[in-house]
Amino acid sequence: MLPGPPPITPPTAFADESFREDPNEDFYVLAAAVLEVQAQQSARELMRGLLGSRRATKLHWHETERQS
Repeated sequence: MLPGPPPITPPTAFADESFREDPNEDFYVLAAAVLEVQAQQSARELMRGLLGSRRATKLHWHETERQS
């Protein structure tokens, strides 16, 4: 192993896309979040919490439960 400081783990980008066809307006959304490694697990847990009582493996905004 080479002497010196330990390597720095770079942040990771997570991206997703969505397309909706509509008779009046089509739209396409491309979004990304860049997270440091230390923040990834808590972000995962937060996103899983948005599933509510559903037992799905993927989070789809149009299927989530409305929270007031």
